[in-house]
Amino acid sequence: MRAFRIPQCLPLCCLLLFWTVKAHSGIQLTNLISFTGGNGASAEAALMQATDGNFYGVTVAGGISNLGTIYRMSLQGTLTTLISFQGTNGAYPKAELIEGVDGNFYGTTFEGGASGLGTVYKITSNNNITTLFSFNGTNGANPESPLVQDDVGNFFGTTYGGGQYGLGTVFKINTNHELITLVSFSGPDGSRPRAGLTRSQNGDLFGTTEQGGIGLGFGTIFKVTSTDIFIPFYLFSSYNGSSPNSELVPNRAGNFYGSTFYGGTHGAGTIFEFSTNGSLATIFSFNGTNGAYPKARPIEGPDGSILGTTQGGGPYAQNFALGAGTIFQITSNGLLATSIPFTFGGNNGYWPFAGLIKGNDGRLYGTTAYGSVNAGAVFRLSLPFPPELKPAININGDFNLQWDAVIGQFYQLQYNSSLSSTTWSNWGSAVFATNTMMTASDVITLGSQKFYRAMVLP
Repeated sequence: MRAFRIPQCLPLCCLLLFWTVKAHSGIQLTNLISFTGGNGASAEAALMQATDGNFYGVTVAGGISNLGTIYRMSLQGTLTTLISFQGTNGAYPKAELIEGVDGNFYGTTFEGGASGLGTVYKITSNNNITTLFSFNGTNGANPESPLVQDDVGNFFGTTYGGGQYGLGTVFKINTNHELITLVSFSGPDGSRPRAGLTRSQNGDLFGTTEQGGIGLGFGTIFKVTSTDIFIPFYLFSSYNGSSPNSELVPNRAGNFYGSTFYGGTHGAGTIFEFSTNGSLATIFSFNGTNGAYPKARPIEGPDGSILGTTQGGGPYAQNFALGAGTIFQITSNGLLATSIPFTFGGNNGYWPFAGLIKGNDGRLYGTTAYGSVNAGAVFRLSLPFPPELKPAININGDFNLQWDAVIGQFYQLQYNSSLSSTTWSNWGSAVFATNTMMTASDVITLGSQKFYRAMVLP
């Protein structure tokens, strides 16, 4: 339950708003796309929702040359193949796209290009693809991660291999499309970065390496400052996780969430919270039955919970060597929620390599690398998230109330005059969400108070 107090701009009048969600079974997973090979195969990367409202993604294989594709998906699940990679323009893209400040899309391929060691590419609004850079080994090789762009248009990323020691790099591509190698990993400072970089509010970049670090080499967290200075920041030690494969994700507390593929109490991976002062706290350790081997970054839900996927684990471990994967929700007190009953392994696909994203319609979207005809799928997950409260707007005593909504859910606004009362009255009738913002209004007379809550109905 969330609450906030209206700023004290109204003397003799007090208004408190409480927003709650009623537990119910309105959870639904829907397969939107089943890849068949010709239209793509093995969707290992997360989706990206662009400013035009459509989703864009890549597949590692499939397409005309079986070297991967770039596709567009509408909110209704209509698939359009935009690009089939052919080798010279890249091959086997493993990282999601980003939308640049110029409105074009940018990404990386694991192989292909002039030296066969991967590329950085751009796609214009008319679906023309341009190779911006081809890696040659010395300056990096085999990028698996997405790019990140700063405010002036520079791109930053990592490569899994290449560089001075052959153990991966951090690179920068400036606005003239010149590549600058910022870091060549050597082992003790980290090696083999699979994940991309995350910008902090002050412009510093944070990232992870799957291997390396002093000792047994369980992986690291590092920082590249806004002045391009590299600082090793944290070494994993197995018990608190090992082999981080995912990007770090900022949370509302000002820290980062992340995942490790191995390690933790049961050796099946962890979810952790990392502070910019260098401290790390393990939030959850997977045990196999409830999930194993989280490869993707988690996200923070509007209710403060942590949501994501595990590549393996779940009840289908007897059919798949590592399990077929799960969707998880971890509550703010570190407990695994039981509200998401979906595990992979049947018609909904298996092995979700990528994480979830929240669409503009309030639903969650994700991909699986295999399933259906063993070529992967795109799915949508509807969860009854608690409404996110917006500051009420007072216009001469007429309060306009707003909350984020999930399209397709019913909401009921209720009120009473005292928090000590357990009796709530309905304000108007239940309303059906046809967009992602719901509104209501009420008149608060001078000297009175009301308490409101919005409930998700079954």
